[in-house]
Amino acid sequence: MEASMIIPLVIFLFSFLLYLTFYLYNRCVVSQDVYLLAFRGSLCCGSSPDEAEKYVTGQTPEQFGRKYIGIKSLIGTVDADRKWVEVQAEGIMSPLFTQPLLPQSMWRFQAKSKAERICPAECIRKVRLAKKIAESMNKGESMSKSESMSKSESMSKSESMSKSESMNKDGKHE
Repeated sequence: MEASMIIPLVIFLFSFLLYLTFYLYNRCVVSQDVYLLAFRGSLCCGSSPDEAEKYVTGQTPEQFGRKYIGIKSLIGTVDADRKWVEVQAEGIMSPLFTQPLLPQSMWRFQAKSKAERICPAECIRKVRLAKKIAESMNKGESMSKSESMSKSESMSKSESMSKSESMNKDGKHE
């Protein structure tokens, strides 16, 4: 083979691997961004779903920022209800090396994340209440066990005392 065939092939493969790396990087970053936005929206406790949606939509441009490589567009959508916040993002990457060969070639990537809306303060209160109830139940059990043990100990002591008294009187053990 001639160098005129090998060199373009090597350049094509090298650029393909480079753009594939950009594509995978963009997919990873968009997955992280979508998850962070859903998580932040889930912490909007006590607010209506519309307020949570507005908050996440306002945070989207800042979160997405300018960290994506070689993308044509990146669109994020938010859907919130009383229980869940769902964030979805779709992007299009148009590799330059395919433009002469395939003018309509575009690589699409997307990510979707869903987070349950919780109020951290309420969750902490519920956990603390459950711990207090468990501790009080354990104390109640330990008290009843110690009471029953002290009763059984006192009964065994009184039995041994009565046996020793009967032994002392008769000189025999009954």
